[in-house]
Amino acid sequence: MKLTEQGKLHERLVSTIKPHLHGVDPAIQSSVLAELLATYLIGFSRRHRVEVLMDHVTFVRQLVPTIEGIVYGGAGHPDDRN
Repeated sequence: MKLTEQGKLHERLVSTIKPHLHGVDPAIQSSVLAELLATYLIGFSRRHRVEVLMDHVTFVRQLVPTIEGIVYGGAGHPDDRN
């Protein structure tokens, strides 16, 4: 599958950011992601921020199974295995 220019930029940004978060305490990862998300949200007027945030949360929830499958394979997260 050929990536669009936006897809290429997406991949480049993700591959640049991921190594900076890898192995970092989850509380620090969370605070970094929260600050980035807050920075993103201020680009929208106050009346639209809740809607944009909820759309973002929906997208993240939809993306989790795909990323989990890539990282952990079909068995899912190790803590969820019997």
